[in-house]
Amino acid sequence: MTLSLLSLFFSTTLLADEATDTFNLANGIFIVEDYETALGYYDEVLNKFPKFKHAEEARFRKAECLYRLKKLEAASKDFEAVLAKNADFKEAQTARYRLGEIYLNHLEKYDKAAAFYGELALKDPKHKLADSSIYFQGEAFFKLKAYQKSTASYTSLLEKYGESEYVAAATYSLGWSRFLSEDFEGAVKHFGTIVTKFPKEETVAECHYK
Repeated sequence: MTLSLLSLFFSTTLLADEATDTFNLANGIFIVEDYETALGYYDEVLNKFPKFKHAEEARFRKAECLYRLKKLEAASKDFEAVLAKNADFKEAQTARYRLGEIYLNHLEKYDKAAAFYGELALKDPKHKLADSSIYFQGEAFFKLKAYQKSTASYTSLLEKYGESEYVAAATYSLGWSRFLSEDFEGAVKHFGTIVTKFPKEETVAECHYK
């Protein structure tokens, strides 16, 4: 091996070691919840070593740091970058859920929220977040006043995830979707279900009135 090749080999190895060390340091700091410091190290990995073998995970962890620091617009860009690079990345479903939450509850981009929640449930119906994704997809459609679509989401939740913790909330929201679509008979049915099956729900008095 020539001197120039040896020099290239050792410099490449040193860079790889530096990338790995920085990435591992960032992960350790992330675990102890010092997200601001961890964010700096993930940025260093991504900026200095863009072809690092764990770059996707570093990008995801960077987005998680931003999310937990409530820098939500920046977080959304990195979560979307993760999905654009590899839609089947091991944390892709978490990224979709985070994006749904950010767009629904904070940035008020309800169409995007509905899309990301829908992707999660469609790609993996057995995922632990699938039922809540369908519910919140319905909430996003409701915010858009797309009541036929919200009705479809809530109905899907009730049909596919009958044991979900969101059943009562979905039934109540389904009643409202029917009501606002002027399907008063359907609204009465779902409000009645709240009264009979979920008598301890805070919404019961309102359902009686409706």
